[in-house]
Amino acid sequence: MFGLQRTSYLTATIARHIKPSIRTFSITPATQSRFTDFTNSLKSTVKTMTGAEVNAHINEDPSYGPRVDYHLIDIREPYEWNEEHIPGAVYLGRGVLERDLASIAKPTDTVVLYCQSGPRSLISADNLQRMGYKNVYIVEGGLARYKKQYGTQLNPKGMIEE
Repeated sequence: MFGLQRTSYLTATIARHIKPSIRTFSITPATQSRFTDFTNSLKSTVKTMTGAEVNAHINEDPSYGPRVDYHLIDIREPYEWNEEHIPGAVYLGRGVLERDLASIAKPTDTVVLYCQSGPRSLISADNLQRMGYKNVYIVEGGLARYKKQYGTQLNPKGMIEE
């Protein structure tokens, strides 16, 4: 019994003297406002493409698909891509986009980015323009609006199901 009390005393003493190093993350109205202000400031510098325009490019040639200089890129997290994505898109996560885009697109190619609702693709498109890419677009409203416009569900392979 003495050993149990001694262990509890030591644990309590150590806990009082060690400050927790884990901080919780929260989005406060002030931080959300700064982010919204930042993304709103980018809207005038980035071109958009509607879902209809995206579909027109994807279906431009029924036999061969979109032109070789057209790139529809999903920049969401890998788990989001695995759940669903637009047919014809390729995955290139936001974390490696700027580094790896040169392996699939030239600075003069048409690059269309999308995320779930728009802000991530907006920031990424701005970065690509700063890197010298000339024809960078984002899908207006992201995947959420694309799905809402067409009333479809996309399966993991990216095929539209009616």
